[in-house]
Amino acid sequence: MTIIRAEQALAFRKTFLEGDTRWGKFLVTEPRDAADWETNIRIK
Repeated sequence: MTIIRAEQALAFRKTFLEGDTRWGKFLVTEPRDAADWETNIRIK
C-alpha cells in the first residue's frame, strides 16, 4: 500500500510542476515514520 503524505504531494508539485527545486529534498528524504522507504526520484 502506498501512502502519499501531504508534504510529499506539496514537494512534488513545487519541484516538478512549478520548477522550485528547493523542495526536492523532501522527495528523497526518508520520513521519520517510514517502515520501508524507497524512491526512484533523482534530484539534481
